[in-house]
Amino acid sequence: MKFLRRGIFFFATAALLIWWLLPTAGPQVQRGSVLALQLSGSYVEAAAPSFLARVFGEERQPFISVLSELAKAERDDRISGVALRIRRLDIGWAMAQELRDAIAGLRAAGKGTVALLETGALGANLEYYVASAADEVLLSSGTSGPLVGLGMEFFFFGGLWEKLGVDPEVVVVGEYKSAVEVLAGTGMSPAYREMAESLLDSIWGEFVTGIAEGRGLEPRAVREAIDSSPVTAEELETFGLVDGTDSFEGAVSRLGKVRIDGSDYQAVDPAEVGFAPVAQFALVYGSGTVVMGEGLQSPTGGQRFSSDSVSRALIDAADDPSIDAIVFRVDSPGGSPLASEIIWHAAESFFFLNYQYRFNPLFCQAPRHGQSYHTGTDNHYLIICCHICYSIASRVSSLNVVITIMVCVRITPTHDCIFRNIPSSSDVSWSRTFRI
Repeated sequence: MKFLRRGIFFFATAALLIWWLLPTAGPQVQRGSVLALQLSGSYVEAAAPSFLARVFGEERQPFISVLSELAKAERDDRISGVALRIRRLDIGWAMAQELRDAIAGLRAAGKGTVALLETGALGANLEYYVASAADEVLLSSGTSGPLVGLGMEFFFFGGLWEKLGVDPEVVVVGEYKSAVEVLAGTGMSPAYREMAESLLDSIWGEFVTGIAEGRGLEPRAVREAIDSSPVTAEELETFGLVDGTDSFEGAVSRLGKVRIDGSDYQAVDPAEVGFAPVAQFALVYGSGTVVMGEGLQSPTGGQRFSSDSVSRALIDAADDPSIDAIVFRVDSPGGSPLASEIIWHAAESFFFLNYQYRFNPLFCQAPRHGQSYHTGTDNHYLIICCHICYSIASRVSSLNVVITIMVCVRITPTHDCIFRNIPSSSDVSWSRTFRI
């Protein structure tokens, strides 16, 4: 009897796993459907967690998956519009630019777009910046004052050590390496201020220009509106910044009667909307501090760039004859110069030497800008070994880059900027081949 119970348990567990892993048929999308998506929280520059990781409770939302859904909707003739519920976003300005560009792509493809802002705190500059790319921008009844202008705050702890009788000694390799100033300084050096003001001015310019383009206003009118500090929906509507208030259900109904939620739309095969593979790319993700050794996550669960893991991923991708090009999506505040040197040599050896005979390019992307107020020299050093270095937020001044999580995939141009320099990029498709 004991063996019978164990056998039943074993076969039941095996059947459950098989059911879980078997591909499911995609949803039936009716013509004229409205795609309902929510944008909120943080997104990572990393691969989706594995099945076992999900079983043990690991949750993370890859940023590229959001871009993928918007790219599918852009091509899907059955989708007439996209309704976006935008709540607090814990992302950088470059990611916000990518989201705006994806929404603008929907508009250019003739899809109706409505963005509903649901933000509880006073001030939602980044969220409004994303929403302003839509045809209509609505506020929930509880949202007020999303625009308060941009600013930066800095803290310096040098005075603390003086009061404690501690005399810190620091070594700086250049005047623009300002990270240590926060710990040992009592104020901003001229170089630090120059970098901070340049970054803020750059983001401010993009912020104002983006809103002006999205809302059909002059940049001067946008600046005047922000200076006036509109709070209520009526005041914002007077300046032409929003189109009224509504619920999310109301936002969806403005576009159509048939709704499909994003969680269901994820199951739609890209081939159904016309993506056909013509090339295979190795997509190398990365986030976190540059460190020596192995491992993709720190003991606390955060992402990190480990030199040995990344080098091995680059080598494996370079040695694979089925890979036509390599794309780095890299994101980090900096870290170990030695680890950066190891990555440099891996990229230089296997891409500049091997790939020049195969004419396969190495693309670098910096998908997040302005996450720290100093520029990581190690990261600049890392990416200049690429054949093509493309910054998603190329108009923003600072560049923070790095690499950690490696995945080789067949990849769809979830955002046209990704493959802007590759012929016939719009025909590249998205399907995972293997994980390193």
